[in-house]
Amino acid sequence: MQNIKNFKAVLPSVADAKKFGERVNSIQFFLSEDGLDWHECQALFADDTVKIMYDQNGVIVSVVDKPVPSRGNTLAVSMFNPANRSVAEISVADYPENFTLDGSWIFDGATITQSAEIIQARMLEANTAAYKSRLRDAVAEFQSLQLVIDTGKASKDDKEACAAIRDDIIQLRKVDLTSSDTSWMEVPTCGAAKH
Repeated sequence: MQNIKNFKAVLPSVADAKKFGERVNSIQFFLSEDGLDWHECQALFADDTVKIMYDQNGVIVSVVDKPVPSRGNTLAVSMFNPANRSVAEISVADYPENFTLDGSWIFDGATITQSAEIIQARMLEANTAAYKSRLRDAVAEFQSLQLVIDTGKASKDDKEACAAIRDDIIQLRKVDLTSSDTSWMEVPTCGAAKH
């Protein structure tokens, strides 16, 4: 199985210019850290293996896991543009059935696994964004109702809505944003809609 690392863009050589003729200016050229030419080393890859392209952290950024009709119905490595990437192949049997190209899958040089750290970081980021949005909306509505209450012109519904939103804000502030339990998102923060 091939695993060719760290392709960098290079200018075409004299040999490339002779080989490709006028087309040389429309073709990108890459060399691996071992000095392998991208166009030449493609022949080292088997036609029936899954091809993956990954970044310097091992995160898979592209995959060819289905035959490409325009490339003879093979799992064609030629589909990649490996600028600043590495390219490897694995057997179809070793390819995870639940793989998705979502940035959470890592290639360690031999196997593909999903990174729990990446998943956790993404969940924390999404939960934090949802929390901030819900809290911002709730605080704005609370302040609006509180202004009406402070004038002494609030209705009973206004006061109840304000109290409900205050309770919602208190509940939101207790949320563990590192938890995968998203039931906290069901905490109502639009108690003001009742008035």
